Amino acid sequence: MFSEVAKRGAEPGSFILADLSDTLNNIQKSTMGNESEEDFVNLFEDLDLNSSKLGRSNEARNTLISKVLAHLESIGFELTNSNSDVLGDAYEYLIGKFASGAGKKAGEFYTPQQVSTVLAKIVTTGKARLRSVYDPTCGSASLLLRVARELGYKKSNKSVGEFVGRS
Repeated sequence: MFSEVAKRGAEPGSFILADLSDTLNNIQKSTMGNESEEDFVNLFEDLDLNSSKLGRSNEARNTLISKVLAHLESIGFELTNSNSDVLGDAYEYLIGKFASGAGKKAGEFYTPQQVSTVLAKIVTTGKARLRSVYDPTCGSASLLLRVARELGYKKSNKSVGEFVGRS
């Protein structure tokens, strides 16, 4: 479990990079033959725990990864609270920071949250349900998710598919 890997990383002198790599591979393998298999195929393929960007030595990388795991462990993701989307909000924040650092080119792949909110309000005003929603420039699907949020899917525990069509 994640909490066990995070605890192991917090132990002084503990080396968890190999354990973490094995854990991620086992997560992917555990889905084989199950409905979720396709969701996990190559999910962790681009994760390089040995990247020098994480530190110059194995010890430095291990320390950084351990700190990240400890921080993630301390976040209350409130998975049972359907009105809370901590991971989605964090992703939106990080992609916004990345886009602001990219300058003019950012407009090619990122729609700022404020713009998404205005567009979502325009298409959902006076509607409780939409037959379909289409975003021809869909990248991270944040606009489609914002439309679903405006329609209230989180408040009613219904799935996004019940409010917006799949594109």
